[in-house]
Amino acid sequence: MSNEEYILAFEAILYGLIVSRILIKWNYMVQDDPPKKHYWAFWVFTIGIFLLIIYVFVMNKISNHYQFIVDPKTFLWYGVFPPALFTFIVYQLFPKEFKDVDLKLYLMKYRARIIIPLLVFILLTLLQFAGSVMDFGSILGMLIAAFGIIVIILNKNWLLEIFAVLFLLAVILGGYL
Repeated sequence: MSNEEYILAFEAILYGLIVSRILIKWNYMVQDDPPKKHYWAFWVFTIGIFLLIIYVFVMNKISNHYQFIVDPKTFLWYGVFPPALFTFIVYQLFPKEFKDVDLKLYLMKYRARIIIPLLVFILLTLLQFAGSVMDFGSILGMLIAAFGIIVIILNKNWLLEIFAVLFLLAVILGGYL
């Protein structure tokens, strides 16, 4: 096996754990332990995170960034840091138990814990491509980051709902932010 295959296997395990965590939590929400109140923005946001995780893994595979990993620093930057951030986001995104949880109140209460790591990921991704041509995804990423900061500062429910929808649209339209 080459170094690239080892790195790909390592990333596949990490991303697989993150995706399985999301799917398990969705199952609990729908079948086993439904929350007291569902909230559409919570579902939109979790779907956006799920699609972003899948997209990041697939794009890393397609772009073949593994050939540039030549030392431990670049391995940490490309191979460990993004899945670690996604793991943190996913563990903050879902409550430990859904029973008697109002997802609207939960999302508003923990919005900073969820959005800040996402903003860190977006900004670090933009820094990776600093100096290159600004494309549609980069512009969307900057707009989402700026709007995320506003959502954290202002405690408005409608802003969080708009952020969730814009985030999902940015992931779908702009791809890898």
